[in-house]
Amino acid sequence: MERAPVFIIGCPRSGTTVFLDVLAAHDGLAWVSDQLDRRPDQPARALLNRLYQLPAAGSVLYRNRERSSVLPEASEPWEFFGYHLDRFKPRTQAPYNEEPRNPLPEDMSDSEVEAIRAAVSDVMRRQNRNLFVSKYTDYPRMQYLSKAFPDARFVHIIRDGRAVALSYSDKMNSGSFGTWDERDVWVKAISEADRNRWEDTEQSPLTLGLLLWKYFVQEIRTEAPEVGDRYIEVRYSDLVKNRHAMLTDVLDFAGLDWTPRFAADVARMDLYDMNRKWREKLPDH
Repeated sequence: MERAPVFIIGCPRSGTTVFLDVLAAHDGLAWVSDQLDRRPDQPARALLNRLYQLPAAGSVLYRNRERSSVLPEASEPWEFFGYHLDRFKPRTQAPYNEEPRNPLPEDMSDSEVEAIRAAVSDVMRRQNRNLFVSKYTDYPRMQYLSKAFPDARFVHIIRDGRAVALSYSDKMNSGSFGTWDERDVWVKAISEADRNRWEDTEQSPLTLGLLLWKYFVQEIRTEAPEVGDRYIEVRYSDLVKNRHAMLTDVLDFAGLDWTPRFAADVARMDLYDMNRKWREKLPDH
């Protein structure tokens, strides 16, 4: 019997990717790979995840997935969700250039409800799992996705805003995050007071990263009461410093047990605390 999906949410650069990588090692979960996300019109690509279900070899393959161009990796599946849900992705680029906003249940049509349910169900079926996990960043989308999955659960991972701002600005400065190219659109979403703060710092990428962190955390926490006990918050710092306790809370929330394989895989993982960088790079003020 299929169970309600679990979605990992948070501001970009908050640790959602590493958290998904850890959780995706669990041998009871189905998830969208980077290969399926590249071609969501080819659902058979979900079958590649079964490589990690091979006895003995599965764990070894999962640990070595980043060294391979063939092995699937857990993805932030923007294309997968966007393929089935028209309003899932913010319309910040041409031809829309719309002020970004959190999508609401009325933004999802009945046909889209059926499409995303079928797509998620198909991933689980092909991977022989009855619980789906995925992640996305920026807006919460909790009520929006609850239209298709009324019992869906949401895990909000929070990271120190200074660490997020530094990482966010590094990505914008390198050109690998489109947020900077879309900055004139994104600043329309934040408050007038925060727009003034951005102007006062000469439109600094660092300030924009910090203000977007503040904005997205507020958006998520504002919507959280609408889904009640289907929402929890966890800390990135706990993932890297106290992983067993943190993961126990998440597994309990998701209705999963510690399996021998997952426990062994988690024990082997090297998780580095990337929060130290802001202490080294940012001035005191």
